[in-house]
Amino acid sequence: MRRTVSFVVAAVLVCGVFASARQGIDRKKFEGVYRAGQELRSALDRMAGVSGSAYENLVTRFNAEYSMLGDVPKSSGAEEDLFKMYKDARQAIESAEAMDMLGAEEFKVRGTRAHDGGEWRGLATIKLEAAAKLFASSSALSEPGNPAVAKAIQTERIELVDVGGNVRARLNLVGDVPTLTLYDTAGTLRAKLTIPSVATEGLTFYDVNGAPAKPPAKPMTRPTK
Repeated sequence: MRRTVSFVVAAVLVCGVFASARQGIDRKKFEGVYRAGQELRSALDRMAGVSGSAYENLVTRFNAEYSMLGDVPKSSGAEEDLFKMYKDARQAIESAEAMDMLGAEEFKVRGTRAHDGGEWRGLATIKLEAAAKLFASSSALSEPGNPAVAKAIQTERIELVDVGGNVRARLNLVGDVPTLTLYDTAGTLRAKLTIPSVATEGLTFYDVNGAPAKPPAKPMTRPTK
């Protein structure tokens, strides 16, 4: 009975991993800001080869696409995260422009610059890159009348991490066998769920040192006469 309950709990955890990964994004909703962000990120990566007017046009287009998206309802947690990444990128670009203006004024007065927007432009680049990865990796939300939208996620590995970036759960193939492993806060393996075979248990628990935990002793019973 105990083994059955533990197996059910582990199966629920597997479902939780898939639920966390199944975050949908309406690609049509974010297509404009995604493309504008990609063009702006490309310009930020090669600032030395981009004219001031061309850069301003890219920023203007990105801001316009972002503004149009602001009043559109967000349909999932992934959409909220994606919108915040673009918001952070826009704020970083505004901060970069403010630092550039301050540096220009300093140069007029002192002949030297103590401020420039380089660091903020670097942050904007990071945010735009993260947004592009989320847009590309998240599944599409199904829409009425759009049966072509994929209803499954295909990947080789799923990992859940805590706020410190430590892996706490991993779902992947070990050889050709699907395996779920769970880890404690120290990164020590504490449980593993896989397909049982002659050589391996389907569900194994581990102690704080990562060693297989001994199964509980069976209660002694008196032989019946």
